[in-house]
Amino acid sequence: AGLYKKNNTYYIFVTGAPEVVFAMCTTVSERTQMQLSALLTQGLRIVAAAERVVELHEFDNNNVEANMLPGLL
Repeated sequence: AGLYKKNNTYYIFVTGAPEVVFAMCTTVSERTQMQLSALLTQGLRIVAAAERVVELHEFDNNNVEANMLPGLL
C-alpha cells in the first residue's frame, strides 16, 4: 500500500492480484468483473488497483486497507 497527497487530500493506493485487492473493496461493479473475466480468458496476467480517501488518524487502525474503490491495470 502507498499513501499520497494531492490538493490537501490523502489517498491510500494498493495493487495486487484481483482477488486480493477486490476483497478490500466495498463493491466491485459487474462491468469490472466482466472486464476481468474477458482478460483472464485471453490468458493475460492482471494487476488490480484500488484507492480511497483517508484521514491521517486512520493509520492507527488496522482496517486502513478497507472500503477501497477498484480498477484493473
